[in-house]
Amino acid sequence: MAGWLVERARVAITAMRLWCARRIWDKPAIVAGTTHVIIDMQERFLQDILDRDRTVAAAIENIEEAKRQGDAIVLLQYRSNKNPAGPVDPKVLAHLDGYTRCFTYDKWIDNGAPEVEQALLEHDLANQVFRLYGLNADACVLRTGLGLRTRFPRSRVEVIKDACSSYNKHVMWPAYHWHQRRQIWLGYYVWPGAWRIRLVRNRGRQA
Repeated sequence: MAGWLVERARVAITAMRLWCARRIWDKPAIVAGTTHVIIDMQERFLQDILDRDRTVAAAIENIEEAKRQGDAIVLLQYRSNKNPAGPVDPKVLAHLDGYTRCFTYDKWIDNGAPEVEQALLEHDLANQVFRLYGLNADACVLRTGLGLRTRFPRSRVEVIKDACSSYNKHVMWPAYHWHQRRQIWLGYYVWPGAWRIRLVRNRGRQA
């Protein structure tokens, strides 16, 4: 009886290993390069954030860096019939205007990873590194980062802290009630799986 149980356990473990390996290796292959993902830099979200001017300026620095490097940019816009988010900030749009490697997609939920994957497939974009920035750091940016980590487990997902902010001043975590900018990053330490997302400084800033 014991030998039968041991054999069944071995079979189950082998099957689990094969299943895990298939989940990893069935994912898209790495395409070298970096894709920038700008998330919901729209009027409704920008009007109440803690530091609008600084966030927009940092985003523009990263856009210019992407253009210098020839990196692709995926611009995500949140859409809602009941609560429109408005247009993308005109300063951001001005720096994207005329850049042929910028691709705009609408999303209807916090997680914009499906739209990013669609952009990669339609335009053959890089997926080695995803560089995320925009709004809100503790909602759409976080969930898009988690979504990309799930869909592209071999890729590196970076969130540019300087180019993100949040207007969520009254969320469940008590630390947010302090209205301190540094507290918007609490979710990246307590949200399941968020440790896989790298928080980095503004890459567009010159040394």
